[in-house]
Amino acid sequence: MKVIDLAVQYGYDSADSFTRAFVKQHGVTPSAARKKGVSMTIFPPLTFQITIKGVQAMNWRIEERQAFEVFGVERVFRNDETGKISKFWDESNDNGDCERIAQRTGRGDLMGFCGYMEAGADRFPYMICQFAGEGRDTAGFVVAQVPAVTWAIFRSGEKKKPPKGKEVPGLFQRAYTEWLPSSGYDRFPGPDLEIYGRTDGGKFFEEVWIPVVKT
Repeated sequence: MKVIDLAVQYGYDSADSFTRAFVKQHGVTPSAARKKGVSMTIFPPLTFQITIKGVQAMNWRIEERQAFEVFGVERVFRNDETGKISKFWDESNDNGDCERIAQRTGRGDLMGFCGYMEAGADRFPYMICQFAGEGRDTAGFVVAQVPAVTWAIFRSGEKKKPPKGKEVPGLFQRAYTEWLPSSGYDRFPGPDLEIYGRTDGGKFFEEVWIPVVKT
């Protein structure tokens, strides 16, 4: 739709007034929001229950990616053992696995990769990994294929110190309960990604990647 048509549909006097309101709410212009990979801010509708939800901004974007590979160390957990994942990270840091993965990539950020293979009805695989990349040495590590898919990506705020996974559960919860029901997307079968990254400015962030399909 044209911006002017949207403006009229939602009760604005002009395209300029609609654009100003859109930028104030989402952080980008309507035209920029059409482009793939653009990050936007959304404030989900207030829900009055015992507590008030939807007052905290969500930073998200949609990305379409071709198939790629990741490599790292993996472990299979029972569905009731999610609490043991943090111990897996601790052990991988202590035994040098995380450092070895980082050395192969030249980057300090790592990922958590979940549900990338069939492990049984009551089990799921979890990998501590990095992007494989062309020519990257993956010898001695598990390599997994990630299919081409559209990703909904949710990023935490940037912090001076690593959040150490504390942001990830909240990102997943808000993505599924606040964003997905009114997003125009459905969850697409496939693995989830958790990314523990660092900006060029040296600040730390966490992201969750959820495969989605347009409804």
